[in-house]
Amino acid sequence: MIRPLPRSLSPIPDESLASYVLRLAHRLHISPTHLLGMAGWTQGTYAHHLTAKLLVNIPQAQKDSFAQLTRLAPEEVTELTLSQWRDRYPPIARSNPGTGPLSWSDPWIFLNSPRFCPACLAGDGTPAQQLHGGPWRKMWYLPIAFTCTVHQEFLMHGCAYCDQPGGGLGRMVQRANDHTLHPAQCRWTPDGQVQKRKTRACGHCLDNLASWDPDRPQPTSDMLNFQRSLLTRLAPPATAKDASEYFTDLRLAAALITTTWPQGQHLFDAEAASRIDVHSRKLQTEITGRQRRVRDTPPHDSITCADLLIGAERALNRNGFPELVADFSQAAFRSRPSRASWSRIFDRDRDDCSERLRHAATPVTRAFRRVGGCRGTQVPLRDG
Repeated sequence: MIRPLPRSLSPIPDESLASYVLRLAHRLHISPTHLLGMAGWTQGTYAHHLTAKLLVNIPQAQKDSFAQLTRLAPEEVTELTLSQWRDRYPPIARSNPGTGPLSWSDPWIFLNSPRFCPACLAGDGTPAQQLHGGPWRKMWYLPIAFTCTVHQEFLMHGCAYCDQPGGGLGRMVQRANDHTLHPAQCRWTPDGQVQKRKTRACGHCLDNLASWDPDRPQPTSDMLNFQRSLLTRLAPPATAKDASEYFTDLRLAAALITTTWPQGQHLFDAEAASRIDVHSRKLQTEITGRQRRVRDTPPHDSITCADLLIGAERALNRNGFPELVADFSQAAFRSRPSRASWSRIFDRDRDDCSERLRHAATPVTRAFRRVGGCRGTQVPLRDG
């Protein structure tokens, strides 16, 4: 029997489950683990580490118990997850882990370490947000959100003091047993601490605007307009089918750029090209030996990610798009680190992309087939 809390909180629009748990636990002066334990989640695998799988989908039994505890409707609890965008943003559906522990999630969702806007975390001045902070927004878990259109700033991806996060460890909330930290404080463990039984959190206030670099670049009006156009596809009047195909096309175009770099450097100005170059080199160095896994991970840095997505959009909008795909693809097959990468990505997303992209890419990728067992070597097929 779940006893409802004597006092709760109303969710903020676009607030994530992690944010709501942090703010409500802070109001009650208890840890996030304690809060979910009151909802009975400690009986399963969900509360001990507050696994990131809960951001994708909450099982019905846990949803009902949490709703009863917090005096929310089950629909309000569902709104705290990413599931509402499942049909529009394909990586969410791919990351649905089912009933077991989260062992894999699509890299185009930042489940463990979302970006954030310090001004949003500082709150809007209402009494509740003055005490418990503003929301950690759901959209910050999606790489397609790289700016805050309200405060017109690039989103941050790490703490200005400790330069974390490092690794997410599959957790929705770090230090879930800690009841002393404010929701806007950094919960990561700084590098360099001596490994003891008990370590300290960084504790830096992420909503402290004065702690951020005043010379950090500002998004241009074109970037802000592009950001708004991306986010409008997450809701009507855009259809779910059109949104899903568009985001798949954008991801494929971004992967085409990074796997064939510097083939697409003409799509960027000098500063953006330099940032894309660093990101592409990092992806290529991660493909070594038998670990030749597909690498289309987006940059965590919001500025680099904005550059890449804008370049992908430019590529998709070119009149000579089929020829561009052919040129890029041929470059990929000639480059040893990436010769199989984009064809694998396209094969995975062939049925989900638009007909236009499928028509442009199929003649190129049809000329190659995978041989050589686990090494996945690509060779041209012979005609006749």
